Amino acid sequence: MLRKIWHNGIFKNISYSFIANIISMAISVAMILILPKFLSVEEYGKWQLYIFYCSYLGVLHFGWIDGIYLRYGGCYLEKLDKRVFTGQFRGILVTELVLAATGCVILGVVSLEDSTQQILYGVCIVLTPFVMLTFSNVLLQITDKIQGYAKLVIVERVSFVFLACLCIANGYRKCTSIMYMDLACKIIAALYGAWLIKEVFVKNTNGYNHVLREAWTNISVGIKLLLANLSGMLILGIVRFGIAYQWSVATFGKISLILSISNFVMVFINSLSVVLFPILKRIDVEKQCTIYVKVRSLMTMVMLVMLLMYYPLHDVFIWWLPKYEESIRNMALLFPIFLFESRVILLTNTYFKSLRYEGVMLKCNMALLGTSLLFTVINIYFVKSLDIMVFSITLLFLLKNLLAEYLLSRALKLHVFKMWFQEIALVSLFVAINYFFENSVLNFVIYGFALTVYFYVNRSIVAVLKNAI
Repeated sequence: MLRKIWHNGIFKNISYSFIANIISMAISVAMILILPKFLSVEEYGKWQLYIFYCSYLGVLHFGWIDGIYLRYGGCYLEKLDKRVFTGQFRGILVTELVLAATGCVILGVVSLEDSTQQILYGVCIVLTPFVMLTFSNVLLQITDKIQGYAKLVIVERVSFVFLACLCIANGYRKCTSIMYMDLACKIIAALYGAWLIKEVFVKNTNGYNHVLREAWTNISVGIKLLLANLSGMLILGIVRFGIAYQWSVATFGKISLILSISNFVMVFINSLSVVLFPILKRIDVEKQCTIYVKVRSLMTMVMLVMLLMYYPLHDVFIWWLPKYEESIRNMALLFPIFLFESRVILLTNTYFKSLRYEGVMLKCNMALLGTSLLFTVINIYFVKSLDIMVFSITLLFLLKNLLAEYLLSRALKLHVFKMWFQEIALVSLFVAINYFFENSVLNFVIYGFALTVYFYVNRSIVAVLKNAI
């Protein structure tokens, strides 16, 4: 099954997406190394706060683009009604410009701390290019134009690292300076994205009323997916907000750095999910089930091996960023989150969207959102432990993964529960030995031995996966 799919032109798409996201991942790692090295802890904390706020800008298209993603996923660019998409592009552009201007006016009349106001001004100004870039990205993804998507990713990331490094090299080492560079690269990427999808643009649309009806249809379809994505982001966002509220912006920046280190592998996972969605939209449910079981097993085993990257990364970051040494100790608590979130992003969320189960996604994320809020409130007002707050992030990602897989398994009538105990036991061992003991060599040997036992116990699954690939 996997071999057949692999040869149906998908290898080319995966290659484009993989190369683009490997470049993006390399740039992300470079930024993790460069920015905290040359910015003060306080300025880096402000930068992370800006990134944190920007991560929620997608809410401000109100599910409009999500509706396009769900309704037209798997379509071919040549068969799209050009007048419809021209109207939607113009409508989204005008909406975001109005929202950005409104935000700037409101900030002009309210009284905030100077640093907070500067950050929020930056968020308002970057809103329009951010959303228009999202529109281009989504249109390229749903129409399987992965080569164009890959080019757009590269342009955005390379322009940012170039401008940010240029800024730092010339002595501009404030959060606001890096924000200006981020705005510049978003504008460049948004314009390039519009050029990549220029063939969908025509001079005339179907009329104002038709544009509004189409927009309403897209929003009504996409709002559930938007709320599901928002609640999924808030699961972590509430904990991060709690850290900034209870401790400080500097502490927020330190924990955000560790989250960035733990999550850099997610860039690669995103490259696969981009390719997988249009594929799933074009095949029947029985084949989807077969793909799910095999991809999940392969992915889990690869991710468990990738936990070994913790040991060299831990030592490198302590050497390179000594002022963050104390917070890097928490890296053991956070590092496994990429395993749980990878399965959610690549598999469960992609399948939910393909099967049009965005309502199930929403219920799952809302349940975890309530749990996140409960954990955060208890910690802020009663426990007041940063380590426990940080560990709650990993626990929440684990619970999110388990609940999502349970709901999807019921929908597809699959049985993947028997491997959960082994996976959780292995990850728990990894967290425990690396948090409580500082001997990296001994910890590496212990986890490596446990991983070997895991592969031996599951050797029959390894053999099946080898034949499938």
